Amino acid sequence: MSAHPLLHKVDILIQIFESCWDRSPDNLDKRTLANSMICCRSWFLPAAKVLWRDMKSPIPLFRILPSFTMTNGVYVMNKLPSPQEWDRLKEYATLINSLDHRGLNYQVDPSVYLVLSQLAGMEPLLPSIRHLSWLYPVAGSLLFLSPSLRQVNLCTSIQISRTATPTRDPSSLQGDQIVALFLSRLASVALGIEKLDIVGFMHHPVNHIAAFPTLRELSVDSMGGHRLFNLLPEIQSLRKLSMNVNDLGAENTLIAGTLPSLESLILRGGILKMGLVLQRLTLPCVETIKLSGHGTTTPSDLRLCLVKVPALAKYFELTTTLAGPDQTSVNILHAIEPLLRLKHVREVTVHFMVGELQTRTLLRLSDADAESMASSWPHLKRFSLRYNPPYVTPTFGFLTTLARLCPALEALDLNFDATILPSRADVPILSHPLRDLYVPTNAKVTDPRQTAYLLNRLFPELDSLDLGIDLGLDQRSRAKWLEVSIGLRDLYYAREDERVRMGWNML
Repeated sequence: MSAHPLLHKVDILIQIFESCWDRSPDNLDKRTLANSMICCRSWFLPAAKVLWRDMKSPIPLFRILPSFTMTNGVYVMNKLPSPQEWDRLKEYATLINSLDHRGLNYQVDPSVYLVLSQLAGMEPLLPSIRHLSWLYPVAGSLLFLSPSLRQVNLCTSIQISRTATPTRDPSSLQGDQIVALFLSRLASVALGIEKLDIVGFMHHPVNHIAAFPTLRELSVDSMGGHRLFNLLPEIQSLRKLSMNVNDLGAENTLIAGTLPSLESLILRGGILKMGLVLQRLTLPCVETIKLSGHGTTTPSDLRLCLVKVPALAKYFELTTTLAGPDQTSVNILHAIEPLLRLKHVREVTVHFMVGELQTRTLLRLSDADAESMASSWPHLKRFSLRYNPPYVTPTFGFLTTLARLCPALEALDLNFDATILPSRADVPILSHPLRDLYVPTNAKVTDPRQTAYLLNRLFPELDSLDLGIDLGLDQRSRAKWLEVSIGLRDLYYAREDERVRMGWNML
């Protein structure tokens, strides 16, 4: 059958099939691509590349072999495949780019992996694979290792597995040895690994992590405490590090070191532990710091941690639960005051979560605090500050100060009180670039029309408000803020019409 020459180009057909894959339900995707593979010879390869690219399990690949069958709920191989059958499996295996081998919905007899490993010999079964996910103790992980691998996700948390396979304690010595064998083999086979994500519990150090010469991203959780931490300086190529710090141990067990190439650091755990990590590590190139505090912290402990944040950081994020002692009030600016040292910061996100002590703690933020924040962060582009319940909130004056002193601000997430509005003369007319303003629906507003007008004087590029999806909050307040958003849209469109009119007049 004749067709346009472009429909015979593999790259173009792949883009077409990928577009269909992204837009359609999964079942329709698979049926459509499978039909495309068999209806036209020139469509076979591009359709197969999309259909087999990301595999949720190795079962479809194994089913290519007629001898691969299920017996009593377990997949087995009742005879060796013929050379032709093996060649057909390898043809499809070359199409796989990512494989999820966590065994969540299937159980394969270990002898199957042994037979396939012997048939593969020294050649990788998946020569094009770039991303592998494996859950210990699912068998067969070594079968899928390949020099083409760039990313590996390893989970030793047995609670995630839903298989009926008898399992061993992943924190046992035997479990450590099996995972260490996997990492050792991975380091010798896949020299180009760039991203390693390990979740689970291990008692013994994993020295093999330092054996990946091109490792750029490392995410670890509860792995050997200080032993792993002291290995980090050996990974000179590391760009992004994410780790849980709760099991680091005593301060005197941590060796100070330098991560010369690290650009992003994400820490989870106790506030003081995270501060200790920041103190021990020298980070000359870090730009992004994200801290996720576990449990409740006091303002004094929080300041001890934040004072260790590198002053050259450009992107900072903090999530924790803040509580003052003896039911005293807490000034938010005082709690995060060390962050005012970040003169080059572009984005600041601070979210104080609700905790058991939160209801007894008065969190305060006033208009007077805006001057210190805004003047310390002149290059700020995105600012998000959330605290709940917000007992004392800033008013419209806080926004005015931010607009004056942060000329590059593009997105703002802030709970402010709009019940008492300033006069028209007190709000300057600015050409500020702010385009995104998130307002919690429990924020107060009494005059939506005047609020929209004053916001437009400060932020002429703001055409609406982001009210989120807090449906459980006061719907009357939400309705009023929706009126503000509609008013902003009308003012924005009127301004755009005036621009067009002025353009025509100039012509």
